[in-house]
Amino acid sequence: MADGENKENRNFLQMLFSKNNKPDLIPKDIHKIDNSLIEIDAKKVIYRLKRFGYQAYIVGGAIRDLLLGKKPKDFDVATDAKPNEIKKIFCNARLIGRRFKLVHIIFKDRIIETATFRANIKTKKGIIINDNKFGTIEEDALRRDFGINALYYDIESENIIDYVNGYKDIQKRRIRTLKKADISFLEDPVRMIRAIKYSILLNCKIEKKIENSIKKNSSQIKKCSPFRLLEEINKIIKAEKAKDILVKLASSKLLKHFIPIIDEEIRGDNSKLYLKRLEIFDKEKDNLKEIEEKIDLFWSIMLFEKVKSQINNEDPILSISTCLKNYLYVIKSPRKTVENITKIYYNYIKINGLIQEPKEELNSVIARMRRTKYYNVFVYFVKIIGDKEVEEIFKPLKKRNSKHKKFRSKKKKKFFKMVKTEKNSTVPN
Repeated sequence: MADGENKENRNFLQMLFSKNNKPDLIPKDIHKIDNSLIEIDAKKVIYRLKRFGYQAYIVGGAIRDLLLGKKPKDFDVATDAKPNEIKKIFCNARLIGRRFKLVHIIFKDRIIETATFRANIKTKKGIIINDNKFGTIEEDALRRDFGINALYYDIESENIIDYVNGYKDIQKRRIRTLKKADISFLEDPVRMIRAIKYSILLNCKIEKKIENSIKKNSSQIKKCSPFRLLEEINKIIKAEKAKDILVKLASSKLLKHFIPIIDEEIRGDNSKLYLKRLEIFDKEKDNLKEIEEKIDLFWSIMLFEKVKSQINNEDPILSISTCLKNYLYVIKSPRKTVENITKIYYNYIKINGLIQEPKEELNSVIARMRRTKYYNVFVYFVKIIGDKEVEEIFKPLKKRNSKHKKFRSKKKKKFFKMVKTEKNSTVPN
């Protein structure tokens, strides 16, 4: 087993440093990806780029997910066309990014992220700092984070193009960096978070040397932009196994540098309480349609115990808001998140004080809350923290079907049109 792995590593290193490396072409009868599952807007982008004489492929996570039998969330495109050239071809294109220029091609229901092949720049320490050097598809493959994300799909031939043994990684369900792990993680510390996340969501095994490298370099995560880290936090919150990801991040020593406030809760004296809450959160969060609602619910259940002990009864709103800012502004959470959670906590305290009072005032508060955007978040917050008495009072609101609304509005217009016609046709005596 060890000899086989060593041989595979030697083959990969030979491939990595060879100049004219030919990729493995995996045909459809082996990989079994159904071309009809590729997002139509991504196909439009590729066909248009090819019509203008450029190479273009579906790349990365979409191919990985399709091979693992999962539904991709995004379809990214890689091409040899430079960002400004892409922008000239598509009137619906927008340039983004500082470190590395990307193009967002905007359609009605989605955005197709389109990136130019990057060059594999050699440096003394092996760490790439400047990303705006463009290269070939082969160089681009070698620049990617993990083997499972370095596959390209040609929508015309329906072949998978593999320069890095990424197809074998997917078959073996393993997370493997394409460079030495220490160099890869110093180059982009966010890769450590992604390695943990992929291992849970894709049921893949992280190589032991990579696990050791994550523990060794965990503090490097502090060097990342807080806005990039916030994006990763939000991805974890939305993921189907947020609890398992956070637990593994904690055991890998990453969480204490990444989200210290959550690390304290998961590893502290009340860890059972918080793990139970996270378990229920994973089951209930899909009942909330908006991403912002899921984020508000996550922070409201995880910070409640800390904030509750610091509430000043003379000015509860100010004390709740100040406390939340101390925790959430550090990780660059938006002001709206703080405002919504402040309202949730304040109304929870208020309702608890009114339960024993005459029902008129309580019903008035409930009626007002039902008209707010955060009402459903409040309902699931109460359920997850386990307050049965308050939970019995509140039930989630069901959103009216948009088709039903449309039908009603059409009916209303028809009625008024009919009334108008009748008025016009009426002859006075």
